[in-house]
Amino acid sequence: MQLLKTFVKSRDTKAIRISIEQYNQELQEAEAEYERGEYITHEEFVKQIKKQYNKEIDEAVANVEAGEFYTHDEVVKMSLSFQ
Repeated sequence: MQLLKTFVKSRDTKAIRISIEQYNQELQEAEAEYERGEYITHEEFVKQIKKQYNKEIDEAVANVEAGEFYTHDEVVKMSLSFQ
C-alpha cells in the first residue's frame, strides 16, 4: 500500500520557485554537510533503496498471504484520493 501511495504522490510534481538567495543558502548547507562527511556513496544509496523496496514487497506478500488484500476497484479509489 505504501508503495502505491509513494507512486501516486511522486506523480504530483509541481515546481516550486525559490530565490537565488535561498538557492545559494541551500547550496552552502549541502557543501557544509559534504565537508562534515554527512553523505553516502551511490553504492550505499542503492543498497538502502533495495533494502526498503524488498521490505515493502515482503510486507505486501505477508498481507496477501494473511488474506489482507484490495480489489482492483478499491485500489483505483484509493489512488484517486491521493491526487
